[in-house]
Amino acid sequence: MSSPVAAPASAPPALGARTLCEALMGTIERHGAAAALRSSDGALSLTYAQLGARVARLAAGLHALGVRRGDAVGLMLVNRPEFHLLDAAAMLLGATPFSVYATSPAEQVGFVVGDAGARVLLTERRFLDVVRAAAGHGARVERLVLVDDEHEPGTIGLAALEAAGDPGFDLEAQWRAVEPGDVLTLIYTSGTTGPPKGVELTHANVLAELRGVHAAAPLPEGGRVVSFLPAAHIADRWSSHYSSLMAYGREVTCVADAAQLMSVVAELRPEPYFGAVPRVWEKLKAALEASAGGAGLADAARADPAVGAAVRERLGLDRAQWFVTGAAPTPVAVLEFFAALGIDICEVWGMSELSCIATTTRP
Repeated sequence: MSSPVAAPASAPPALGARTLCEALMGTIERHGAAAALRSSDGALSLTYAQLGARVARLAAGLHALGVRRGDAVGLMLVNRPEFHLLDAAAMLLGATPFSVYATSPAEQVGFVVGDAGARVLLTERRFLDVVRAAAGHGARVERLVLVDDEHEPGTIGLAALEAAGDPGFDLEAQWRAVEPGDVLTLIYTSGTTGPPKGVELTHANVLAELRGVHAAAPLPEGGRVVSFLPAAHIADRWSSHYSSLMAYGREVTCVADAAQLMSVVAELRPEPYFGAVPRVWEKLKAALEASAGGAGLADAARADPAVGAAVRERLGLDRAQWFVTGAAPTPVAVLEFFAALGIDICEVWGMSELSCIATTTRP
């Protein structure tokens, strides 16, 4: 039997904001002393107040580089805390930050960055060769920021960017000038034919998504979530960045290596939700059947709820209220297996063009 679902939670104040800028600033003020953002190894850990201070310095630094309202700003990063800091900093300037898949070859990077018209690109040392080669495929990057290197010629390091801003820079005036109809981000999706198309999502679009999801599955503020999918896809950008960090005041732990996901989950014990693509659930089912009771594990859990409870605790999934999957069909056998363990997985469906989730089964 599943754990009882808590009573529906009231919507966080951030869902009443006009823009994601207003939502983020309100969440920082509301949750200042709470944990906000960390790397999976704990090397970087920030409270909301610390996050706000760093984002303000980075926004001033980006403004000093020439980033203005309406400008596209590219990010090519693995799943790491710096994404959240830099994306938020660009957003507060009224710019349009967007992510490039870290696995993209130079041809694809060049097309996407060129199509968006980004002159500033924020990336890592490991992608530098690909980014430079992208100049031959349409990219017209003028300023290159490396989050993990302060000495590479022709680039700007993260510390230097934070120090580059004018101390008198008025960030509040910048973010208050942002309008609900301004483009918040671009999601490049392949569609059905030809090169990727840049889906333009506005602040109003994503806030409508946040409100709609809360109406369908009202979850409380706070808690802890893991971020492991690429930010170039709407799923993680919405769930970890816009929802958890900017609206719900949760602690977001970034997992750069998806192979380490379940070990991080076991340590973190995410709440109030945990979501993964079907392939993650399929691999987890196979691992459990191979090591924790064999093919009879589900039957044992049906016969004795304590078996499922023990498995949920060992996995670190004993505190989540909402389990989610989507992006591809999930085999019914997988859903039945986890339901036997007390993990009722809700299937969602959506599109980049719809700001993420459009339908869901309810917890």
